[in-house]
Amino acid sequence: MENQKLTTEEIQRIIKTQQDTNDIVIELGQVELAFYNLQIRKEGIKFRLDELRKEEIALGQELTNKYGEGRINLESGEFIPEPPTE
Repeated sequence: MENQKLTTEEIQRIIKTQQDTNDIVIELGQVELAFYNLQIRKEGIKFRLDELRKEEIALGQELTNKYGEGRINLESGEFIPEPPTE
């Protein structure tokens, strides 16, 4: 069998398919990189949230030690003690 020449249209279709494949591979790589960066950000946020929760617990314990059991009215800045249990 001898070599046959492809049509210009067939060559253009092959080239376009290759270009489209390359574009998709590049776009997928960009999405994966964005996903990776989001995961890193997510881990940082989770770490900050854990630290904030520890701080919240420590502050609550500090205020309980100082004022006792009760609640705080942030608008007035007052501590409202829990009524004694009988």
